[in-house]
Amino acid sequence: MANAKDIVPQNPPSVLLMWYVDSATATIEIDTDRSPYVFHKIFTHHVLELYRHGVAGDHGDKEEFKLVVPCDLALVNKTTDLLEDEYPVPASWWVVNKKCMVKGTDGQWKLDDYEKA
Repeated sequence: MANAKDIVPQNPPSVLLMWYVDSATATIEIDTDRSPYVFHKIFTHHVLELYRHGVAGDHGDKEEFKLVVPCDLALVNKTTDLLEDEYPVPASWWVVNKKCMVKGTDGQWKLDDYEKA
């Protein structure tokens, strides 16, 4: 699997890994920059949750990005701040008290407004 602008898989150069053998028979190419849900900062293309988001919605150059696999958008901001501002998910919410994020009975994470309770 490879995210288009992820530089981590190219480092260190394979010349330094003399005993490494790549056993992959196929590579899934994704480009999370096509997602309308996220904006990118430099060095964020290697974030695991962003990869999951890309797999759930990227269909290549010929089709637009569309989430077809149930994938919780809130997970994109779990350790980063990559979701567009229109989605009410705090940045880096996977911390002590999870910044009021609660997991619902459907398995999706959402912002629980404790002030309304």
